[in-house]
Amino acid sequence: EDAFGPPCPRGRSAGLGRHWPDARGAVLGADFTVFINEEDHLRLVVRQEGLKAALGRALDLEALLLRSLEAQGARFAVHPLLGFLTVDPRHLGAALRCSATLLAPKLLE
Repeated sequence: EDAFGPPCPRGRSAGLGRHWPDARGAVLGADFTVFINEEDHLRLVVRQEGLKAALGRALDLEALLLRSLEAQGARFAVHPLLGFLTVDPRHLGAALRCSATLLAPKLLE
């Protein structure tokens, strides 16, 4: 699935392309990218050295986005029992997925 193209057939069957290409976008920063309504409602990608620093930067961005939403009278969709609502039921609850890319130059020596 591509952030700038229509969803694949599996995504369309889940309703992901309902408003494509409207209501989608990306914000590019020096050390981050924010995808809006690409697959999930929001995806933050942070490029920074150090796992702790990268996680801190992602949490700072999330807090900034949340304050901006609240200032406009909006918020993330949350169910009292299920937690944060997402397109994929596997991500209900915290709706948080983390991954890291590690450079291991000595691995091939």
